[in-house]
Amino acid sequence: MKKPMPSLLAAILSVLLCAAARSAPPEPAPSFSLRTHGAEGTVSLADFAGEIVVIDFFAHWCVPCGKSAPLIEADIRRHYLQRQGNSNGIPVRVLSVNVDQDDPKGTARFIARHRPAMVVDDVDGETFRKYGGKTMPRLVVVDGTGGAADGKGFTVVHAENAFGGTSALRRIIDGIGKAGR
Repeated sequence: MKKPMPSLLAAILSVLLCAAARSAPPEPAPSFSLRTHGAEGTVSLADFAGEIVVIDFFAHWCVPCGKSAPLIEADIRRHYLQRQGNSNGIPVRVLSVNVDQDDPKGTARFIARHRPAMVVDDVDGETFRKYGGKTMPRLVVVDGTGGAADGKGFTVVHAENAFGGTSALRRIIDGIGKAGR
C-alpha cells in the first residue's frame, strides 16, 4: 500500500514547529546605567552579576503595563524572593524601568498603585531602544550568572513585546543554570 504524500501545509507546519522548538542563541545584554527613580544614585547592569534580572519597561499610561506590573511583582519578584532564587538557587531580581518622563505625577500614581520594588528612569529611552523596545510592556530576561563587574558576560535569554504571562516567564527563569544552559 502506497503511503500518501504529506500535504504542503503539513510540511510547512512541520518546518515551523521545528524552528520554533530551537531556542535562539542568547545575545549579549547591552550595558546600562540608569538613575534610580525618586532618589540619588544609579543602577547598572553590572549590579546584577551572578543573578537573573527581569527588566520590565513600563509607562504609567500603558494599560497592559498596569495589568502586568502587579503579576510580575507577585508572581515573579516575590515568588523568587520567598524561594531564595530560581530552581537552581540563582537570585532573581525585577527591575522596573520607567520610560515616560513627561508626567511625573502619573508615574508616581502608577508606582504607588503597583509598588514595584526597584524603579529606575530611562530618561531618553536609550535603554528601551537598546533592548529592542518598540511597544509596551517590554519584558526582558537577562542571565547574569556569567556577568562581571565590568558589565560583560550578561546575556539576553528572553524578550517579549507583550506580556505572555508569568508561567512562561517562570519556565524561562527556572531553566537558567541547568546543565547545558
